[in-house]
Amino acid sequence: MRKAVCVAVVCAAAMVIGSSRAPALAQPYPPTASPLTISSSVVTPGETLTVSGQGANAGAGVKITLASTPRVVATTKANGSGTFRASFQVPTDEPQGQHTVTAAANGRVLGSVTIRVVAARQGGGHLGTLAGDGNGLPFTGANALPEVAAGAGLILAGIVLLLAIRRRRAGRST
Repeated sequence: MRKAVCVAVVCAAAMVIGSSRAPALAQPYPPTASPLTISSSVVTPGETLTVSGQGANAGAGVKITLASTPRVVATTKANGSGTFRASFQVPTDEPQGQHTVTAAANGRVLGSVTIRVVAARQGGGHLGTLAGDGNGLPFTGANALPEVAAGAGLILAGIVLLLAIRRRRAGRST
């Protein structure tokens, strides 16, 4: 009976730990091209970005919006073929993190792209790392330490239970 309870507890713990991550979902292939392009996807506050795109009506006014907190950062007019281009400076008070740049004309969204605002590195350039290792490369892995620690804890708990059961059996046989 105790073995069954121990096995049930270990299985329940493994199920809880195993279900803590969301499953990865496949991305569509080939990826759809955005009608909006931007000069850089990683920027620092105060840096100038250039946005260009297409799909507006000829001569239409185009608003470029930078959002987490939406604010219009540039306006321009589309040329005769509906293409447009505008430059703006990333506000110096823009917080670090991911933000969306959107172009809209006549109340219709023409396209959007995601940028990441990072701290400026002393001496110029981008910090560009999530781990802050300073080598300029992005952190693309995952922090698996909690799962490894939980797995090691379950193994340790299993060893302790096994030793306790052996000790009891040894005590009964003498």
